[in-house]
Amino acid sequence: MRSWLILILLAGCSLLASRIDGLAFVARVLAVLAGFVLLASTWEWRRPRLRLRVARLTKAVRRTLQPRVQVLAVHWLGSPSSLAQLFVRVVVATDAERTRVQDDRFDEEFERLLAAHALPPRGHAGIRLRVDSQQTVDRDFDGSWQLHDQ
Repeated sequence: MRSWLILILLAGCSLLASRIDGLAFVARVLAVLAGFVLLASTWEWRRPRLRLRVARLTKAVRRTLQPRVQVLAVHWLGSPSSLAQLFVRVVVATDAERTRVQDDRFDEEFERLLAAHALPPRGHAGIRLRVDSQQTVDRDFDGSWQLHDQ
């Protein structure tokens, strides 16, 4: 918000300087450059890299689990800018496969994958893991993932 106010102020100064013939072009160029610098400084440069690391993590989770169980989907939900609200959901076909993933100590492998992708460990400030089965959603929620998530 503050950067937008400064940008508007710079644009106003540019319009004022345009009244003076000799400084008009220079003032406009400086105002545009200053605006780009301010916008670039407020952008959170870490977010795209974090989103890319989380996307790579989901692919690695799928590659790790695929030989053991039938993985229907692996995706992340939440905000990549806040890791405490982010979780990776693994969707398997049946309840038996979900139990197999939970019994196989996949949590330890998930921790290893988090470290390999330079993400914080699970827990309070880290990414959480959910393993759900399509069979449960079909049986209990009539196939609706929206009802399941509520």
